[in-house]
Amino acid sequence: MADVVRVVTVAPECEGAIEEISKLTDSGIKVSIGHSNATYRESVKALDAGADRVTHLFNAQSPLNHREPGIVGAALIDERVYAEVIADTCHITGDLLPLLAKVLADRFVLITDSLAPTDIIEGRTSAFAYDGQVFRLPDGVIAGSALTMDKGVANLVKVAKMSIVDAVKCATEIPLRSIGIEDRGTIDIGNWADIVVFDEDIDVKATFVQGVLEYSK
Repeated sequence: MADVVRVVTVAPECEGAIEEISKLTDSGIKVSIGHSNATYRESVKALDAGADRVTHLFNAQSPLNHREPGIVGAALIDERVYAEVIADTCHITGDLLPLLAKVLADRFVLITDSLAPTDIIEGRTSAFAYDGQVFRLPDGVIAGSALTMDKGVANLVKVAKMSIVDAVKCATEIPLRSIGIEDRGTIDIGNWADIVVFDEDIDVKATFVQGVLEYSK
């Protein structure tokens, strides 16, 4: 099963969730905490059972409170946790990104959580409304991002004040390491030659997939 399913998101407070987390991790599947209103203690129980990541930090989960740290507190405090971050400055305000960069360090997993219409917004028929930053449901609730990975890396450099090296790690080496993949994400002998070439403005100039040039600008 682990060769088909890499990660499953579980709400720890649901009945039988802790036992299910143990079963999933025993079978080699990574478990993420998310879409949940779990308390800090419930989150720690999930981590003790084998969960080791949090799905899109701050979004669709119990917030950080000074008396009840919730899932966010568990992600920030517990060094076993990889935290997924949607760095579009809307799902998480850009003002918070520098703090997350410092606290999470090598546990910072850059994700986009983008929807299918991303980058082909004009003329695209969609059930979601694009407001210039994110896609929203008819009632205004955020449905997903319009972030691309290169823009996410750029935000980590320009907004989170990371070095380009650290920002790229958050998009490559760290996410892959977090799910146990070691033959991608770094430039090394024997690794897949999946490479993105960009300039100092993080404008993508070329992409290689397993050593084959697939895009050039």
